[in-house]
Amino acid sequence: MGKSESESAFMMYLSHVAARMVFRSDGSLTWFGWICLAGGLIFACALCVSFGGCCNIAERDGKHSFATPPYYATCTVAGCIAIPFKDKPAGPEGGIAQAYCTLLLPALVVDLPFEAVADTVMLPWDLWKGPKKK
Repeated sequence: MGKSESESAFMMYLSHVAARMVFRSDGSLTWFGWICLAGGLIFACALCVSFGGCCNIAERDGKHSFATPPYYATCTVAGCIAIPFKDKPAGPEGGIAQAYCTLLLPALVVDLPFEAVADTVMLPWDLWKGPKKK
């Protein structure tokens, strides 16, 4: 048995041990599997919550012209999601924006519901402040 064969056999053994730690023989999760699943879900939710709302802060400073009231951030994120699907990007930096939004597309799709919720929470403030002055 060569070195690569012994390494692959060891890796197969490790994957079998890891699978046995997470799953029982009937396919249900062990307690360790439930902890891993819960930890992964908590991490994913924390990641979405920590990054969600960044566009809300950026759009409410009054310096951006892309968004339309009252859902400033939702409009911006939806516009960024649409950019990769356009044939010809507009403006001199359109190609850069298209590449950037294509790279961030999965994160933008996940972030969109959070931006909509944050915009809904901010709606009374936006209505009280009135339209943005440019």
